[in-house]
Order: sequence, then C-alpha cells, then structure tokens
Amino acid sequence: MHTEVHVHGTVLLKSGVSQTDIELALRHWFDYVDVDGLADARSAHQDEPGIVFDRRRRSLDICWT
Repeated sequence: MHTEVHVHGTVLLKSGVSQTDIELALRHWFDYVDVDGLADARSAHQDEPGIVFDRRRRSLDICWT
C-alpha cells in the first residue's frame, strides 16, 4: 500500500555530481513510486514541478506529492 506524502525542498550538490549519481541515490524512492528516472519524476499535482536537477546551480529542487 502506498502512502501519499508531500516532499518539498532544495538539495545543494557538490561539484561533479551527475544526473546518474542523483538517480542512483534516489533509486529506492523511484522504485517505490514506479518511475525510471528524473525525466519521469513528475508530481501527482500539475502545479508542482516534481524533481528538477539544475546543473548550473548544482541543485536538486523537489516539490512533489
């Protein structure tokens, strides 16, 4: 049984962290919500961006239900 939760925040990343590194770190979460990677990580609510990796800012912005 899945439980609906809201996750919101910004994760600042070290230099050199790649999209692959992020997807590996989030693999268990992605498996739980049945998505393959960042490109598929959309929120259940259309007004929330989901998970956005900003390479320039070296950040991971999360707003996901």
